[in-house]
Amino acid sequence: MVLSPYELLQKQKKIKNDFLNKKGKISNDFVNGFLSHTDLITLQIVFYIVGKQYLLDTEQIAEVKNREQIQLKVSSLCKELNINIKTLKQHSKKMLKTSIVMVDNEEMLKETVLISQYTFLHNKDTLIVDIYRDVLNKLLEVVAPYTRIDIKNIMNLKFKHSMKMILQLEMISKYDKDIAKRKIYMLEELQLLFGTNYKTWGAFKNNVLDKIKADLDRNSYISFIYNTHSELQKVGRPKVSKIIIDVIENSKI
Repeated sequence: MVLSPYELLQKQKKIKNDFLNKKGKISNDFVNGFLSHTDLITLQIVFYIVGKQYLLDTEQIAEVKNREQIQLKVSSLCKELNINIKTLKQHSKKMLKTSIVMVDNEEMLKETVLISQYTFLHNKDTLIVDIYRDVLNKLLEVVAPYTRIDIKNIMNLKFKHSMKMILQLEMISKYDKDIAKRKIYMLEELQLLFGTNYKTWGAFKNNVLDKIKADLDRNSYISFIYNTHSELQKVGRPKVSKIIIDVIENSKI
């Protein structure tokens, strides 16, 4: 069933108000699972698709059983993300093969796919994406915090790990007001998050953390500072075991 323009507007307003008024927390497991299986371009495409719906700027939404079909202009999507249609097709296929684990309302684990189907209508410059409604609702929870700024800011990120960090920072920034906007990570935990396997802290710092910070300092409204905790070894120099991440607002953006 295709919604009328009025019904579509009312539906989208309800979605927006529901999430603005939502008191619950986003599932950390969902966010971390979502991040660990996706790359930068795929994340940006998801942000564009879901962000467009949240911002009441989607061309058309149709309800199909337990899914929602979202129609988007291919040329606009490619222009905003600075990609060509070949790249868009490659990553659409990747989204179709990306599995994520969710916890439903009855606290049951459920494995599903990021999108259930996609169709390119080349003669109409249109991409139709089918997303299961429960997945879309979770994605809206993840994307919603970014709609308070120009979503193009997210698209400006250059380093493949920056989007994964920015979602972590946004999650940390939502801690209760009497809790420091800080999180302590084990080095192994960060390696798992970013899908890296550097043998030393120095290599991880130089190739991942410092590059993310430089990218966020330059292109994002939110960034971070970090300190480390080291443990004494029986022989040799102390070994970095924990990284303390503090969220900061980027006044340059």
